[in-house]
Amino acid sequence: MLTIAVRILIFAAIVYIGLAAIIYFQQSKFIFPAPQQVHGPAPGYEAVTLETEDGLELVSHWRPPEADQPTLVHFHGNAGSLLGSTAENALLAAQGYGVLLVEYRGYGGNPGSPSEEGFKKDGRAAMAFLKKRSIGPDRTIVKGHSIGSGTATNMALEFDPAALILVAPFTSVPDLTSKMMPIFPMELLVQDAFDNLAKAPRLTMPVLVQHGTADPVIPIAYGRAVSEAAPDAVFESFEGAEHELTVEPEVQVAQSEWLASKGL
Repeated sequence: MLTIAVRILIFAAIVYIGLAAIIYFQQSKFIFPAPQQVHGPAPGYEAVTLETEDGLELVSHWRPPEADQPTLVHFHGNAGSLLGSTAENALLAAQGYGVLLVEYRGYGGNPGSPSEEGFKKDGRAAMAFLKKRSIGPDRTIVKGHSIGSGTATNMALEFDPAALILVAPFTSVPDLTSKMMPIFPMELLVQDAFDNLAKAPRLTMPVLVQHGTADPVIPIAYGRAVSEAAPDAVFESFEGAEHELTVEPEVQVAQSEWLASKGL
Protein backbone atom coordinates (compact mmCIF):
# COMPACT_ATOMS: atom_id res chain seq x y z
CA MET A 1 0.00 0.00 0.00
CA LEU A 2 1.37 3.42 -0.99
CA THR A 3 2.26 5.80 1.76
CA ILE A 4 0.83 9.29 1.89
CA ALA A 5 4.24 10.73 0.97
CA VAL A 6 4.48 8.53 -2.13
CA ARG A 7 0.93 9.45 -3.16
CA ILE A 8 1.77 13.13 -2.83
CA LEU A 9 4.89 12.66 -4.96
CA ILE A 10 2.92 10.82 -7.65
CA PHE A 11 0.25 13.51 -7.66
CA ALA A 12 2.88 16.24 -7.88
CA ALA A 13 4.58 14.45 -10.78
CA ILE A 14 1.28 14.14 -12.65
CA VAL A 15 0.55 17.84 -12.14
CA TYR A 16 4.08 18.79 -13.24
CA ILE A 17 3.89 16.68 -16.40
CA GLY A 18 0.42 18.02 -17.14
CA LEU A 19 1.57 21.63 -16.82
CA ALA A 20 4.62 20.93 -18.97
CA ALA A 21 2.33 19.43 -21.62
CA ILE A 22 0.12 22.53 -21.54
CA ILE A 23 3.19 24.76 -21.96
CA TYR A 24 4.42 22.69 -24.90
CA PHE A 25 1.16 22.25 -26.78
CA GLN A 26 -0.51 25.58 -25.95
CA GLN A 27 2.52 27.88 -25.97
CA SER A 28 1.49 29.64 -29.16
CA LYS A 29 -1.51 31.14 -27.35
CA PHE A 30 0.80 32.66 -24.74
CA ILE A 31 3.66 33.74 -27.01
CA PHE A 32 1.41 35.08 -29.77
CA PRO A 33 -1.79 36.64 -28.35
CA ALA A 34 -2.53 37.82 -31.91
CA PRO A 35 -5.09 40.66 -31.60
CA GLN A 36 -7.62 40.40 -34.41
CA GLN A 37 -8.92 43.96 -34.61
CA VAL A 38 -8.46 45.40 -38.09
CA HIS A 39 -7.11 48.95 -38.28
CA GLY A 40 -7.34 51.17 -41.33
CA PRO A 41 -4.24 53.03 -42.50
CA ALA A 42 -3.39 56.36 -40.89
CA PRO A 43 -3.14 59.52 -43.04
CA GLY A 44 -0.18 59.22 -45.37
CA TYR A 45 -0.30 55.41 -45.33
CA GLU A 46 -2.06 52.97 -47.62
CA ALA A 47 -3.10 49.36 -47.15
CA VAL A 48 -0.94 46.99 -49.19
CA THR A 49 -0.66 43.23 -49.54
CA LEU A 50 2.52 41.30 -48.77
CA GLU A 51 2.70 37.97 -50.58
CA THR A 52 4.56 35.29 -48.64
CA GLU A 53 6.51 32.38 -50.05
CA ASP A 54 3.94 29.96 -48.62
CA GLY A 55 1.03 31.63 -50.37
CA LEU A 56 -0.41 33.99 -47.74
CA GLU A 57 -1.58 37.51 -48.45
CA LEU A 58 -0.93 39.80 -45.50
CA VAL A 59 -2.51 43.22 -45.25
CA SER A 60 0.06 45.73 -44.02
CA HIS A 61 0.47 49.52 -44.14
CA TRP A 62 2.88 51.42 -46.36
CA ARG A 63 4.09 55.00 -46.60
CA PRO A 64 6.48 55.71 -49.51
CA PRO A 65 9.66 57.65 -48.79
CA GLU A 66 9.92 61.32 -49.63
CA ALA A 67 12.74 62.44 -51.93
CA ASP A 68 15.72 60.13 -51.37
CA GLN A 69 14.92 59.17 -47.78
CA PRO A 70 15.58 55.63 -46.54
CA THR A 71 12.76 53.22 -45.71
CA LEU A 72 12.10 51.62 -42.34
CA VAL A 73 10.52 48.17 -41.97
CA HIS A 74 8.84 47.76 -38.58
CA PHE A 75 8.00 44.51 -36.76
CA HIS A 76 5.79 45.06 -33.71
CA GLY A 77 5.54 43.18 -30.42
CA ASN A 78 3.53 40.03 -29.74
CA ALA A 79 0.41 41.92 -28.61
CA GLY A 80 0.88 44.77 -31.10
CA SER A 81 -1.08 46.04 -34.06
CA LEU A 82 -0.77 48.33 -37.06
CA LEU A 83 -2.34 51.11 -35.00
CA GLY A 84 0.39 50.83 -32.40
CA SER A 85 3.06 50.51 -35.09
CA THR A 86 1.92 53.81 -36.57
CA ALA A 87 2.40 55.53 -33.22
CA GLU A 88 5.81 53.89 -32.73
CA ASN A 89 7.10 55.43 -35.95
CA ALA A 90 5.34 58.79 -35.97
CA LEU A 91 8.48 60.91 -35.96
CA LEU A 92 10.34 59.09 -38.73
CA ALA A 93 7.22 59.15 -40.89
CA ALA A 94 6.87 62.89 -40.30
CA GLN A 95 10.50 63.33 -41.33
CA GLY A 96 9.81 61.73 -44.69
CA TYR A 97 11.20 58.25 -44.17
CA GLY A 98 9.46 55.47 -46.01
CA VAL A 99 7.72 53.23 -43.49
CA LEU A 100 6.45 49.69 -44.02
CA LEU A 101 4.42 48.50 -41.04
CA VAL A 102 4.34 44.73 -41.24
CA GLU A 103 1.31 42.88 -39.94
CA TYR A 104 2.04 39.25 -39.20
CA ARG A 105 0.21 36.11 -40.24
CA GLY A 106 -2.61 35.38 -37.81
CA TYR A 107 -2.75 39.02 -36.65
CA GLY A 108 -5.21 41.77 -37.49
CA GLY A 109 -7.45 39.52 -39.56
CA ASN A 110 -4.59 38.12 -41.65
CA PRO A 111 -4.58 34.40 -42.55
CA GLY A 112 -2.14 31.87 -41.13
CA SER A 113 -0.79 30.92 -37.73
CA PRO A 114 2.03 32.76 -35.94
CA SER A 115 5.43 31.13 -35.44
CA GLU A 116 9.07 32.11 -35.72
CA GLU A 117 9.44 30.39 -39.09
CA GLY A 118 6.20 31.98 -40.25
CA PHE A 119 7.38 35.42 -39.17
CA LYS A 120 10.58 34.91 -41.17
CA LYS A 121 8.45 34.34 -44.25
CA ASP A 122 6.43 37.46 -43.43
CA GLY A 123 9.68 39.43 -43.12
CA ARG A 124 10.93 38.13 -46.46
CA ALA A 125 7.64 39.18 -48.04
CA ALA A 126 8.20 42.70 -46.68
CA MET A 127 11.71 42.85 -48.14
CA ALA A 128 10.41 41.53 -51.47
CA PHE A 129 7.75 44.25 -51.43
CA LEU A 130 10.47 46.89 -51.15
CA LYS A 131 12.61 45.24 -53.81
CA LYS A 132 9.73 45.54 -56.28
CA ARG A 133 9.81 49.28 -55.57
CA SER A 134 13.55 49.46 -56.21
CA ILE A 135 14.34 49.94 -52.51
CA GLY A 136 17.36 47.81 -51.72
CA PRO A 137 18.76 46.73 -48.35
CA ASP A 138 21.34 49.53 -48.50
CA ARG A 139 18.48 52.03 -48.19
CA THR A 140 16.49 49.99 -45.68
CA ILE A 141 16.38 50.20 -41.88
CA VAL A 142 14.95 47.19 -40.04
CA LYS A 143 13.34 47.76 -36.65
CA GLY A 144 11.77 45.38 -34.15
CA HIS A 145 10.08 45.89 -30.80
CA SER A 146 9.91 43.12 -28.18
CA ILE A 147 9.20 39.84 -30.00
CA GLY A 148 9.54 41.83 -33.21
CA SER A 149 13.24 42.09 -32.35
CA GLY A 150 13.50 38.40 -33.19
CA THR A 151 12.12 38.82 -36.69
CA ALA A 152 14.10 42.03 -37.20
CA THR A 153 17.32 40.24 -36.24
CA ASN A 154 16.52 37.35 -38.57
CA MET A 155 15.90 39.77 -41.46
CA ALA A 156 19.09 41.68 -40.67
CA LEU A 157 21.10 38.48 -40.99
CA GLU A 158 19.39 37.49 -44.23
CA PHE A 159 19.36 40.85 -46.03
CA ASP A 160 22.14 42.99 -44.48
CA PRO A 161 20.19 46.28 -44.24
CA ALA A 162 21.80 49.67 -43.66
CA ALA A 163 20.89 49.65 -39.96
CA LEU A 164 19.02 47.67 -37.31
CA ILE A 165 17.02 49.10 -34.40
CA LEU A 166 15.97 46.81 -31.54
CA VAL A 167 13.62 48.17 -28.88
CA ALA A 168 13.21 46.17 -25.66
CA PRO A 169 14.71 42.99 -27.11
CA PHE A 170 15.18 39.73 -25.21
CA THR A 171 18.13 37.36 -25.44
CA SER A 172 15.81 34.48 -26.36
CA VAL A 173 12.30 33.28 -25.52
CA PRO A 174 13.62 30.28 -23.53
CA ASP A 175 15.83 32.63 -21.47
CA LEU A 176 12.91 34.92 -20.72
CA THR A 177 10.40 32.21 -19.90
CA SER A 178 12.93 30.31 -17.77
CA LYS A 179 13.05 33.31 -15.45
CA MET A 180 9.24 33.32 -15.28
CA MET A 181 8.89 29.54 -14.78
CA PRO A 182 12.22 28.27 -13.44
CA ILE A 183 10.92 24.84 -12.46
CA PHE A 184 10.39 23.88 -16.12
CA PRO A 185 13.08 23.12 -18.75
CA MET A 186 11.94 25.88 -21.08
CA GLU A 187 14.87 25.36 -23.45
CA LEU A 188 13.29 21.97 -24.23
CA LEU A 189 9.66 23.09 -24.23
CA VAL A 190 9.78 26.33 -26.21
CA GLN A 191 9.48 25.82 -29.96
CA ASP A 192 9.96 29.43 -31.12
CA ALA A 193 13.30 30.47 -29.62
CA PHE A 194 13.95 33.82 -31.38
CA ASP A 195 17.55 33.52 -30.15
CA ASN A 196 18.76 37.12 -30.54
CA LEU A 197 21.81 36.62 -28.34
CA ALA A 198 23.20 33.76 -30.43
CA LYS A 199 22.69 35.72 -33.66
CA ALA A 200 23.94 39.13 -32.48
CA PRO A 201 27.66 38.40 -33.04
CA ARG A 202 26.92 37.89 -36.76
CA LEU A 203 25.29 41.30 -37.23
CA THR A 204 27.54 43.35 -39.48
CA MET A 205 25.47 46.54 -39.72
CA PRO A 206 25.19 49.34 -37.13
CA VAL A 207 22.76 48.37 -34.39
CA LEU A 208 20.84 50.58 -31.96
CA VAL A 209 19.42 48.88 -28.87
CA GLN A 210 16.98 50.82 -26.68
CA HIS A 211 15.51 49.68 -23.37
CA GLY A 212 13.60 51.15 -20.46
CA THR A 213 15.00 50.82 -16.95
CA ALA A 214 11.52 50.01 -15.58
CA ASP A 215 10.50 47.44 -18.21
CA PRO A 216 8.34 44.88 -16.32
CA VAL A 217 8.10 42.49 -19.27
CA ILE A 218 11.68 42.17 -20.53
CA PRO A 219 14.28 43.37 -18.01
CA ILE A 220 16.86 45.82 -19.29
CA ALA A 221 19.67 43.29 -18.70
CA TYR A 222 18.42 41.34 -21.72
CA GLY A 223 18.69 44.31 -24.05
CA ARG A 224 22.13 45.17 -22.70
CA ALA A 225 23.32 41.60 -23.29
CA VAL A 226 22.15 41.67 -26.92
CA SER A 227 23.89 45.01 -27.43
CA GLU A 228 27.15 43.77 -25.94
CA ALA A 229 27.09 40.71 -28.21
CA ALA A 230 26.74 42.72 -31.45
CA PRO A 231 30.00 43.96 -33.03
CA ASP A 232 28.78 47.48 -33.87
CA ALA A 233 26.03 48.37 -31.40
CA VAL A 234 25.00 51.39 -29.35
CA PHE A 235 22.94 50.85 -26.19
CA GLU A 236 20.54 53.51 -24.92
CA SER A 237 18.67 53.23 -21.63
CA PHE A 238 15.70 55.39 -20.71
CA GLU A 239 15.17 56.05 -17.03
CA GLY A 240 11.72 55.04 -15.79
CA ALA A 241 10.55 53.90 -19.23
CA GLU A 242 8.54 50.67 -19.41
CA HIS A 243 7.96 48.12 -22.15
CA GLU A 244 6.11 50.38 -24.60
CA LEU A 245 8.89 52.98 -24.59
CA THR A 246 9.01 53.10 -28.36
CA VAL A 247 5.94 55.38 -28.45
CA GLU A 248 7.72 57.96 -26.27
CA PRO A 249 8.89 61.10 -28.13
CA GLU A 250 12.37 61.05 -26.56
CA VAL A 251 12.91 57.48 -27.74
CA GLN A 252 11.86 58.33 -31.28
CA VAL A 253 14.07 61.45 -31.26
CA ALA A 254 16.99 59.28 -30.19
CA GLN A 255 16.30 56.90 -33.08
CA SER A 256 16.20 59.79 -35.54
CA GLU A 257 19.45 61.27 -34.21
CA TRP A 258 21.21 57.91 -34.34
CA LEU A 259 20.10 57.32 -37.91
CA ALA A 260 21.30 60.80 -38.88
CA SER A 261 24.70 60.00 -37.34
CA LYS A 262 24.88 57.01 -39.69
CA GLY A 263 24.00 59.11 -42.73
CA LEU A 264 20.49 57.67 -42.95
